[in-house]
Amino acid sequence: MGLYFASDEPDDNFIRLNATNGPRCLLTYEIKIERLCARARMVEAQDLFDKIVNEYRVKPTSFMYSNLIRGYASTGNMDKCFKLYNQTKKRGLKVTNHFYTSLFHACANYTGDKDVALENATNLLGILRHNGAELHPITYKSAAKAFGVLGDIETAFQLADECPSDGRYDAYMLSSLLIACNSHKDAGFQLAIGAWRMMRKKTMINLTTYQYNLLLRSLATGAGDEDSFKELIQRKIANEVKQLNTPSGLEETKPPLLMSLNINTDSKGLIKESLTESESNELNASEDNSASVVLAPNTCELSDSSAAKQEALFQTIPDILHPKKKIPAEIKITDLKSSAHRLMLIGGVRGVLARMDTHKCKPDIKTFFYLLRALSLEEKNEQELLTVMKEYHVAPDVPFYNYILIRMSHRNHHSQMWSLFQEIKNLHMQPDLQTYTLLSSTCTTRTKCLQLLIDMKRWIRAPCFLMRNSCQLSNQSFEKASGNLSNRSKT
Repeated sequence: MGLYFASDEPDDNFIRLNATNGPRCLLTYEIKIERLCARARMVEAQDLFDKIVNEYRVKPTSFMYSNLIRGYASTGNMDKCFKLYNQTKKRGLKVTNHFYTSLFHACANYTGDKDVALENATNLLGILRHNGAELHPITYKSAAKAFGVLGDIETAFQLADECPSDGRYDAYMLSSLLIACNSHKDAGFQLAIGAWRMMRKKTMINLTTYQYNLLLRSLATGAGDEDSFKELIQRKIANEVKQLNTPSGLEETKPPLLMSLNINTDSKGLIKESLTESESNELNASEDNSASVVLAPNTCELSDSSAAKQEALFQTIPDILHPKKKIPAEIKITDLKSSAHRLMLIGGVRGVLARMDTHKCKPDIKTFFYLLRALSLEEKNEQELLTVMKEYHVAPDVPFYNYILIRMSHRNHHSQMWSLFQEIKNLHMQPDLQTYTLLSSTCTTRTKCLQLLIDMKRWIRAPCFLMRNSCQLSNQSFEKASGNLSNRSKT
């Protein structure tokens, strides 16, 4: 599917309406469409638009099309957005940056084939570059987010570099880059650390919980090559902007925000900072290794069988998220494959939460979910994290408990799974289908299967055959247990 869509030729035999006066003026119709689109009532907005054009014979305005495209973009209806965009151009209406921002937003939210969305976004960006369009910084950020979501990391970083400097260094752009980094499974964590340090070096961004959640989400991705990652965090960000005030009459030198990051997505997706020999000597001479963060001895992230061997390596680690700090040469990072070790590198659970406190970012349930996903499988990690959640007044929800059930299932702690299930019910939470599916894997006897079916019938109404493959009954078939349940319900 290309960028343009076939549509009927517009009929320009329209009547002229007063722009602002009267009950049937253009402004009245524009406001009605804008309000419907803002509430995501796209069916009503489209019906009103069609009625205005076909029945009232009023020529649509660029503002109407802009609101419709923005509304459809929020719902991920990319095809409709591009169709309306083409109609706008055929009618000779003015196309502003709002259109391009919404079109890239539609590509990012598209739920269909990602290759199709990437093709449309690439074609649109190519047309804009070919025409020399002057894009607003918000459009650059929307485009960077779209290419990041669709997996084109290099284009996302290039757009960040092309964005005007007055709108480049903010939380929105950092979010777009972190989304792009998370799409790389092999080296997403390394990319995220590099982008975080680079953006924070340029200006003190007002971070929010959303950016921290994206950073924690990158813990599930790989760290790339160990040597290049170690090289990244052992020195400051290169290519600092030395001339803050450019003399008048001279061409402004564009600060290489991310051009200094060499992203090789064909191999292992590594980040390497390109330094000249003179820059390298200058940075080595001015490096400060004094500041460091001491991790608590009872940190719960490293609790597997090799924790004792690795613990000494992570006892004193500088703040690698800070753009001016590096890891001393004597610290040897021997294992970056574990998400628990990667969490330790950014301060561990307590360190991340303390950093969020300094930026007045309140952690939410997603924050603790990403932390839980990064911790090792030992039970004490879950208990300590639940304790921390109470300190921050964040209550676990059913999906959070479901993930704990998954971890318990990996440990084969079936009795603890049933205890947690009882705790969920005591908290007056409603278990969902995933909860019962996880519990069904523990049903090895007829009694447990009957108990589970009774509870399931009480809480949710779902076909029993959804758990047929999970239930493993001993000496009793699933059908017989279901029949006994039916007989018991009748009595």
